[in-house]
Amino acid sequence: MLAAVGQSRFRYEILVFFAVLLLGALVRFYALGSVPAGLNQDEASMGYDAYALLHYGADRNGMHNPVQMIAWGSGQNALQAYATIPFIALFDLSVFSIRLVPALFGVFCLALFYWVARRIAGPKLAVVALFILAISPWHIVLSRWALESNFLPGTMLVAMALLIFAQERPRLLYLSFAFFAVSLYAYSTAYAFVPVFFLMYGIYALWHRIYSIKDWIIACSVFAVVAAPIMLFVIVNLFKLETIDLRLFSVPRMPGEARYTHMTSFFSNEFWGELAKNFHRVIEILFIQFNDRETQSSVKDIGTVYAFSIPFLFIGLILFFRDLWREKRASAKMPILLWLIAALGVAILSWPAVHRMNLVFFPLILLIAYGVRAVWLKSNVIFAVIMLVYLGLFVRFEKVYFTEYAEEVGAFFFESYTDAVGYAYKHADVSHTLYVSDNLNQPYIHVLFVTKYDVKDYISTVDIPNRSDAFQIVKSFGRFVFGVQTPQAAEGKVIVARNDEARRFPQERYIAKAFKNYTALFNRDYYGLNADGDPVSQSNKFELVNPAVSNDQITLIKPEALASVSNVSFQAFYSPDKAGKLPFNIADNKLVIDAEQLPEGINKIIVVSKLLNSEVDSTQFFLVFKSSESLSLLDLERLHGAQSFGALEKNRAYEGSVFTHEEFAIPWGFGAHADSSYAYELPVPMASLEITVAMSQASGNCGDGAVFEIWGNGTPLVNADLAPAQSRKLLVDLKGINALEFKTYMKESPHCDHTNWIAPVFTLAK
Repeated sequence: MLAAVGQSRFRYEILVFFAVLLLGALVRFYALGSVPAGLNQDEASMGYDAYALLHYGADRNGMHNPVQMIAWGSGQNALQAYATIPFIALFDLSVFSIRLVPALFGVFCLALFYWVARRIAGPKLAVVALFILAISPWHIVLSRWALESNFLPGTMLVAMALLIFAQERPRLLYLSFAFFAVSLYAYSTAYAFVPVFFLMYGIYALWHRIYSIKDWIIACSVFAVVAAPIMLFVIVNLFKLETIDLRLFSVPRMPGEARYTHMTSFFSNEFWGELAKNFHRVIEILFIQFNDRETQSSVKDIGTVYAFSIPFLFIGLILFFRDLWREKRASAKMPILLWLIAALGVAILSWPAVHRMNLVFFPLILLIAYGVRAVWLKSNVIFAVIMLVYLGLFVRFEKVYFTEYAEEVGAFFFESYTDAVGYAYKHADVSHTLYVSDNLNQPYIHVLFVTKYDVKDYISTVDIPNRSDAFQIVKSFGRFVFGVQTPQAAEGKVIVARNDEARRFPQERYIAKAFKNYTALFNRDYYGLNADGDPVSQSNKFELVNPAVSNDQITLIKPEALASVSNVSFQAFYSPDKAGKLPFNIADNKLVIDAEQLPEGINKIIVVSKLLNSEVDSTQFFLVFKSSESLSLLDLERLHGAQSFGALEKNRAYEGSVFTHEEFAIPWGFGAHADSSYAYELPVPMASLEITVAMSQASGNCGDGAVFEIWGNGTPLVNADLAPAQSRKLLVDLKGINALEFKTYMKESPHCDHTNWIAPVFTLAK
């Protein structure tokens, strides 16, 4: 009879176990690839390095099987990356595939937590502990995104579970110590936690003679072997040694200061003051505000644990101590208590945040369950009410998590950035540069992730100006250039911009594919739309073959989408009253313009045409130079001088872009950074110089502009005081002058310093 009752209770217990486990699995897997929406930079870094190791045998820094990833320059823990590799092999690289590992590990931890609790105080504690962990806000959030530090609590739970069961089966101690060593690869807070815990537990275990000397020797040897690579990593970076490649794996020296060195206040000059601040913050996070105000770590107004749990935590702590004190032999409770003490000690050694103090939560949740179990032992009715309250809190949490929180946290995961980048990359012509927004943390890693970029090509093309820093900045790699608020991006063919940045790119010039927070933009001069409404590369612009008129002809390459040309005309650049129409003909893929009637000097050519599938006239402007015996362009090789910053740009604006003026490109001139002074010896006597001076677009609304001066034979000839983005045409009398100086000066604003000398034409003296 008693046996039958026992079997019935066990079947009921197993039924409850699987029901709660299923509930926990559902809330961890539902919409896993889309909530949180987007991708955090640490997730992307871990995922791409795992992908690179799988397919190329090296991470993005060229390290072969590193014991810790170099990542941004200061290191990223490697354990989760290696655990993710099989899932990338099965499901390819995606947000879902990299989040599978924490979600699966989270569900595994639910089951393991149940059996640990059962070992400590029986099935009632096990059921309560499983339920509270299954609906725990901290553990649900942790299990739904791939932050590598979140891998540590589960790894430590495995080590602790094996340690608890090893008190009855000593040989499990070897496996337990192996997992303690493995935890060192999960997150660097384990560097402090493991030795502190080992010291306390070692004293306790030796006092109670739980293990034999042989068991201790084998277990410590196993730990030493498994931990050796990561300890070698610490030594290499502590003593600034060179990277070590041991064929099976590599031990990298970080280009910047290794991140683990910043994880503690131990070496601070204000150690005690910082310790007090950290202690106060730990109390705030755990018992007052229940979060660290970092949206990605916890749900606002709910936090890491339900505030309703706090009374049960203190009840559980008191009863836990009482029951531990009553046990005469070695107790399974002691590792849990020592775990909590060591975790709290480590938490106050560095600036506390949920992800840094994540080792605290498993023992805390067990103590909460211990308190709830105590109520259950006294009253089934009150226990049922408590469970209903928890269910209500859980339902509220789920509702907020998948609605308000999902909307709010998207900003921290740069929602739709990879969607926009992936779309642009898919539809961009392979010859076109992609200018992508840098208005987020480490944008390059998101691009590597979504494009699954060849790591060898990345390594060979990447531009990192600050390679020795702890957080490196990637300026460009391959066809990708980061930053969309530059003159080069303003003329770009394909751009990915945050929606507020996208407003800088006029709709009439760009085809826009808008995503939630980012937009992919395609220059209409180079892209049309296919039948599906997606951009397709096509030439919509004429291209000037040569800005110098040859044999009284101007040749343009016609666009693929050209339907007809209705008019070609000219206007003299420095004499706008000289204007007229020009005859032309279209042969093969060229528009050939008869330039016999064209005045000598610089002229603006205006071509009016229609494109296929368009009823709107398209107008393009070109600048050409018709030479003569009396006119010549300034010879840039004769310029000599200096400027306050950078180098002279020849036939380009100072910031490196093409000269643009009145919406057309100008192929002649030079750009200088003010203050500047450049001398020019006239090769022959000249009558005059016509030139345009302009502030570069990069100066924008910088302030008060700059001053341009032209001197001849040491005497001022002409000056122009320009406001930002302003330009002016100058005519300079050069009779009797044989040496010129081109000078620019900043005014009051130190930022108005990008100055340009455009379209310089000399008239020879008769």
